[in-house]
Amino acid sequence: MVQAQYVQRVHLDLQHSKNVRECVEVVFSRLLTNPIDGLSGPLTPVELMVNLHTVDASKCDVKSLMKSITLCVEDTNTVTSEVIAIVINQLAEQPIMPTLLMRTILQALSLHPKLTGFVLNILQKLLVKQVWKNKVLWEGFIKCCEKTQPQSFSILLQLSPSQIGHVLTMCPSIREPMYSHVMQFPDSQRAHIPNSVVMMLYGAPVDEALQMKDEQYSYEVKTEAHVGLVLFLL
Repeated sequence: MVQAQYVQRVHLDLQHSKNVRECVEVVFSRLLTNPIDGLSGPLTPVELMVNLHTVDASKCDVKSLMKSITLCVEDTNTVTSEVIAIVINQLAEQPIMPTLLMRTILQALSLHPKLTGFVLNILQKLLVKQVWKNKVLWEGFIKCCEKTQPQSFSILLQLSPSQIGHVLTMCPSIREPMYSHVMQFPDSQRAHIPNSVVMMLYGAPVDEALQMKDEQYSYEVKTEAHVGLVLFLL
């Protein structure tokens, strides 16, 4: 990992600059073209992006950091769809995922719609890593699912009823299309969807639907039938 001090040059200059875009472009150009102490060459676009996401937030201005990342992502000649995919994958594999990861994924989706399939695979990884335990990442996860619907419905259906209820509360517009999606399942497949989830999708109040005792659901312990259903949906 490249030392954060090199990336922090961006933030130091930003704090004294009136033209953020021009400042960032100059500093990024320097980092990407000039050799850096301790390295055989300049930073690669992937290294720069990964470092921007993992730099110690206590040592820089977060708003400037967000602007820096945005300007990088928008420079599609340098940060191509291939580059951003490598960056996102590396960040998703971090033991502690960066707070700004989901924000960058959403920006990447807007600029590179062809990455939708790749992003769905990342969302699946985040599900396994229990993304709901981090409030910021969880909210971004839900926004990504909204943006990638209906393909994301198969991922959302792997959540527990209470988690699906939270998704529907945060993003009510997803309820009707997701309900239509579930209703297209054959009866044998729909039987594996908890009744409480079906009721929530139908429009029942979340709190009332979650009081149903027809299924003891745990993300960590699924029946073989449910796992088979998930694999079929994917």
